[in-house]
Amino acid sequence: MKTPDEIKKGLNHCSEDGCKQCPYKDDCDMADGFSVLAGDANAYIQQLEARIDTMTAKAVLFDEAVAAGEKMKRERDAAVEQLKNVDTVDIFYCSHCKHEELCDYNLNSCDDCEKDCPCHTCVDMCNWQWRGVLEGE
Repeated sequence: MKTPDEIKKGLNHCSEDGCKQCPYKDDCDMADGFSVLAGDANAYIQQLEARIDTMTAKAVLFDEAVAAGEKMKRERDAAVEQLKNVDTVDIFYCSHCKHEELCDYNLNSCDDCEKDCPCHTCVDMCNWQWRGVLEGE
């Protein structure tokens, strides 16, 4: 296969200039030579398409990595904000725990609750889990 520049030059000569100074001149008697030129052009186009496919796949991976990075930043910022507001009140820790949605704050304590959840055995936050960023945070 000839170089991409030779292929383009050959296509230009066949479409505009005729055969003078064409890189396919030695192989060409228009019908036969053009099939060689067309084959090279097709191979070149396929190479370019493969490059585009590879670049598109890399762009998708890049976009996914950026989105994951932004999600991690939101998680970090939410956690840091919660830590800034920590005080000595234990209820704060519960309200930011993954298991908090199981709690019934109308009850005085977990002892009064009939649910079987990790909160019953939580001492010094041993069952605490980061709940993640909630909508609106």
